[in-house]
Amino acid sequence: MPVNTDTADDRSQAAQTRDGLRRRWAMTAYLAALLAVFERPIRELISFSLGRDFCSYIPLIPFVSGYLLWTQRRAIFARPGRDRLSALLLIAAGSVIAAWGLGWIGRVNYADHLSLLILSLVLFLFAGVFAIYGRRVFQAGLFPWLFLLLVIPFPQFLVSHSIYWLQAGSTWLSGWFFGLLGVPVFRQGFDLSLPSLTIHVAKECSSIRSSQALAITALLAGYFYLRSPWRRAVLVLVAIPFSVVKNAIRICTLCLLSLHVNRGFLYGRLHREGGFVFFLIALVLLWPLLVWLRRGELARRTIGAADPDHSPAA
Repeated sequence: MPVNTDTADDRSQAAQTRDGLRRRWAMTAYLAALLAVFERPIRELISFSLGRDFCSYIPLIPFVSGYLLWTQRRAIFARPGRDRLSALLLIAAGSVIAAWGLGWIGRVNYADHLSLLILSLVLFLFAGVFAIYGRRVFQAGLFPWLFLLLVIPFPQFLVSHSIYWLQAGSTWLSGWFFGLLGVPVFRQGFDLSLPSLTIHVAKECSSIRSSQALAITALLAGYFYLRSPWRRAVLVLVAIPFSVVKNAIRICTLCLLSLHVNRGFLYGRLHREGGFVFFLIALVLLWPLLVWLRRGELARRTIGAADPDHSPAA
């Protein structure tokens, strides 16, 4: 007896549509429950991040991750399944970390308390993805999912060390630039003494916010333009010293304008609001490295396509 393949295909398509709809509703309900449970830590995170330069980028992270997931949703959610074991392990880990953050296990300061609770939230979110969509969906959208980890505030000790090294690097490199330009300079600690001018590279001048923005931009650029993990890592790692170069250029520019044009440049708009201008300079400096890495990757792909026996390294 002949089988009506069109009807069978229609039924299969309808079943997949119903299954996809059930999973979406389940994920929506799960997200609503998570937001309700973690409502207070989320509000504290927003207030905390908007009041501090070193984590002001955090409110943008969920939107970037959501955009990446949405634009690639057909590929990411093409093969759903279920992985209850991984979900249970993530829930267990998230529960222990939440208990730690709430002070039930040991004592932590406010910043670390918030970091632990937000880490717990992200782990619970990942658990929902594994339980409702499965391992393949998580692996297919690995970068957007892991990008959400950037909503977790860095521990306080790490922030303090980062600011210190940005200060030290910016001070040393600024002194080197002044020497290169023939400007007499004496460096002592975070102080730079120039003719008729002495400046102190304070914590506020470490430019940690634009440094983080540059690293995140490099991370996204590597994701969009590169495939090799090690090339992506090189781009992000190089962005960190480039941020120091950018900050040293900013310090030297302001000092030279103050010496030769107007002392107001040390306190004017270029000093207070000119970070974006120097951020663009850092992007210009980083662009040739991205182009070089991409050309090298495309060349290896071309060699691999021309010679099937040649397997190019990642």
